[in-house]
Amino acid sequence: MQNISSRELHKQIQMHLESLRLSGVEWLENNNNSTLQISEGLAHKSPPVDGEAAVINLPLPEKSSTHSVLHSLEKKTGLLQLLKEEVANCVKCPQLVQTRKNTVFGVGKIEPDICFVGEAPGSAEDEKGLPFVGEDGLLLDKILKACGLSREEVYFLNIISCKPPDKRLPLPSEVSNCRGFLEKQLALVKPKVICCLGSCAAENLLDTKIPVNKLRGKFYDWKGIQVLCTYHPLSLLRTPEKKKEVWEDMKFLISHLGRVLPKLGS
Repeated sequence: MQNISSRELHKQIQMHLESLRLSGVEWLENNNNSTLQISEGLAHKSPPVDGEAAVINLPLPEKSSTHSVLHSLEKKTGLLQLLKEEVANCVKCPQLVQTRKNTVFGVGKIEPDICFVGEAPGSAEDEKGLPFVGEDGLLLDKILKACGLSREEVYFLNIISCKPPDKRLPLPSEVSNCRGFLEKQLALVKPKVICCLGSCAAENLLDTKIPVNKLRGKFYDWKGIQVLCTYHPLSLLRTPEKKKEVWEDMKFLISHLGRVLPKLGS
């Protein structure tokens, strides 16, 4: 077994606790039947008082500066790496574990303007372990370029992290099992806007039965983050006439973010 220094162990515990806190976990059960509260503050565990819960405090954010911004991004990168490893070792969905080649974690910029959320990995994604690298990903790249964006400026992830067999949609149980990983990623990445691609992504993220063609054209709220819904690139490959509607959605999104579309031919 690899030896881990106490300082490194402490750092990993801090990062894991911060990941839990960002995903909404505030209390942990201790092995002596007491509870531990996760909150911001100094990095120590306060001794419990009779009848009270112990408190695990996390470091307060540093004052705004270039150094603190870089420190924050470095910290989030570390937390995302730990979460990625947790996803890679997940065995909650037996069928997906048996058929997957790779888990597919999110990739891209931390704290981007836009995070694109799809439904599930396809064959190309399962093969490479990366989101949106198949035909749909190539089309999405063209859409990004038309909007004056690149892959490096946005973040990509899916509702679930494993490819469903036989090109089927994710089962409700699979979505539920992966929900914590999805929400932790979004909490750490912290995009300005989430763009749901397709009905599966929109309905599962927003917990609605309204199809994407009815959700288009307005923003919704998900835990303080604005959400816009449009068609999935795969849908455009099957039904090219929808490209016009997606382009309207993207222009609406770009304008909302205060960005300017590049001139044609540039």
